[in-house]
Amino acid sequence: MITKKILLTLTLTTTMLLSTYAQEVITGTVSDYYEEIPGVSVLVSGTTVGTTTDYSGNYSIEAKKGDVLSFYYMGMEGIEITVGKYKIIDVKMYAEGEKKIWKKNNSQTYLKYHSNGKKECIGEIVKGKQNGVWKHYYMNGQLMLKLSYLKGKKDGNEEEYYRNGQMSSTGSYLQGKQNGKWKYYYENGKLHKIGNYADGKITGKWKYNYENEKLNIIKLWKEDKLMEIISCFDEKGNPLEIGTLANGDGTVKHYDKDGKLYRETHYLKGNIIKIKPIR
Repeated sequence: MITKKILLTLTLTTTMLLSTYAQEVITGTVSDYYEEIPGVSVLVSGTTVGTTTDYSGNYSIEAKKGDVLSFYYMGMEGIEITVGKYKIIDVKMYAEGEKKIWKKNNSQTYLKYHSNGKKECIGEIVKGKQNGVWKHYYMNGQLMLKLSYLKGKKDGNEEEYYRNGQMSSTGSYLQGKQNGKWKYYYENGKLHKIGNYADGKITGKWKYNYENEKLNIIKLWKEDKLMEIISCFDEKGNPLEIGTLANGDGTVKHYDKDGKLYRETHYLKGNIIKIKPIR
């Protein structure tokens, strides 16, 4: 009888130990504060067991409670996480040189540096999403991009700059989509093109200029589809033949700044169906 009790106790103890240290499938997603990261190496430390994240940043690996999962990706700071009671472990990685400054009310200042020690970008994270004004910089310290977010989506004004400090483009977003009037500039500061977006799509009349500020072409768009060429000029202001495009159907002629024809594009319902080079 005593022998049976001892065997029963040993059996229960062994079962409990096996249950405690049984292999389980651990899954999760690896990302930074912008997007999911594909190709991250995920290893069970001290073993040859490993995998990599897929295109969407997801991974799946067998491990047991107490194992240490190591996450590695070139240019990012390595992370080690001990497996506990949870089978889903999502990981947030930071680029090398980043600094994280926590604030109150679930907000965080995201601060990243270039390899030369100069600031690369700075902005606020609120409840895990980009919020407020964000600024990005070139390695020489020159402002590259200034934009606004609301709950992780671009919302508000955006300004982009060339390395020489000249503005490249300016406009606004509404709930993650370009909206309203946008202006684009050449690197010399002259206006390149101007027009409107509606719900993220090019719409209405757009004007395109040469670098000498002379008018190049005026196009009429409707929801990203080219409907008509209103007028076209060479760099000296001489009018050029515009083609047959009307209501999205027909041809458009393309010229260099001297007025030499080099291409003809065929459209159907506002979409390109054929491009014909002119020799």
